[in-house]
Amino acid sequence: MKRLLSAVISILLIASLALSLVSCGETDVTEYEADDVAAIPTDIIAVTTSPQKNDSTLSKVRKTTTSKMKRNINSVLQSWLEKKLKADNFNGIVRVSKKGKVICEAVNGTISTKSEKKIQKDTMFAIASCSKQFTAAAIMLLKQEGKLSVNDKLSRFFPKYKYGDKITVKNLLTMRSGILDFLNEQGSFKKYNTKKTASEKKNRQITRKWILSQDLKFTPGGMYDYNNSNYFLLAEIVEKVSGESFADFMRERFFEPLGMYDTDVNEELAYSDRLAVSDVDPADLPGVDKNQPLTIRVRGLNVGNGGLVSTAEDIDKWLTSFRTNKILTKQSVKEMSTDHNKDWEHYGYGVKTIKKDGAIWHVGALDYYGSFTYTIPSKGYNFFAVTNDKKAMNTDIYTFSFGIINKTKK
Repeated sequence: MKRLLSAVISILLIASLALSLVSCGETDVTEYEADDVAAIPTDIIAVTTSPQKNDSTLSKVRKTTTSKMKRNINSVLQSWLEKKLKADNFNGIVRVSKKGKVICEAVNGTISTKSEKKIQKDTMFAIASCSKQFTAAAIMLLKQEGKLSVNDKLSRFFPKYKYGDKITVKNLLTMRSGILDFLNEQGSFKKYNTKKTASEKKNRQITRKWILSQDLKFTPGGMYDYNNSNYFLLAEIVEKVSGESFADFMRERFFEPLGMYDTDVNEELAYSDRLAVSDVDPADLPGVDKNQPLTIRVRGLNVGNGGLVSTAEDIDKWLTSFRTNKILTKQSVKEMSTDHNKDWEHYGYGVKTIKKDGAIWHVGALDYYGSFTYTIPSKGYNFFAVTNDKKAMNTDIYTFSFGIINKTKK
């Protein structure tokens, strides 16, 4: 990055000395800063983030470039929300907005059970499976641009896959592929030894090989089965079609255009000093194989299926984009939020749906991170809740969130 900055400065100096090169003097410094915000590595597949990495410089840039949303705080709801978080011992953040204005937002607790540092409104959290809607949106954007179809067979992207001609992109999006879930088939997947110490590239190779070597659980399209492998493969399809890493594609096509400067992949922010930490070791979780790493600090394991870190304000911007159609068209949002699984779960593409009011939502859980996103685009209502603590997870973030939604969306 220093070399890049030196190069930019050199160009500017040359331009100032040579009037004939005025156009070079117009090098966009703001654009460079945006790239800095987006973070290194530029090719997330080939470069491994150092566990010692600290994003203090990155955070300063983000804080100065993030625009604050307007606030129209409802004092009654605000007081109620603050009391509810404390009463429920909810360690995290809850934010509610309507038509672009925050009506209530409360924080409670500390960034870890081992720290007294308080959670702030701009604290980052892993959002776990709420990341899936971003992956689905990436596929829809490529579809908008005519670069793929949801009816494309997987053989187009994985030509050696023995079931490639039987499974479509839509089967992956709607959780109807029949592919085994590598995160829930630990007995057979653990022998592939994805490790905290391995590079992202290595862990992804291991995961991809396992997924594409397994027999199917059922005939593609035959039933619904919530599955992380589907969205892992969708992220790989985004890379193959776009020619970019999944991380770069998301930054350039979604995060930066939407002003989501505090959102990035786990590999980039897993060691940020602004990240609320989930203090649990996966081996301590009930029913989890002690040889199976699930933490966000295992590079590459959650790409596409649960691999993003974000803040409450950024998620608010994201949910608002379903209404403003700044990136995805109304048709794309409609297709994403269509109930493609009326027989079970009411799942669309990376989101669940509630037909009666057009709500789009999802829940996420990883280690003791819990997240919940909910929006009604037609009403401009957005809700986001996130926690990093098992005490809050034990209250059931699903029930907890809908309790608040029912109170605040009226």
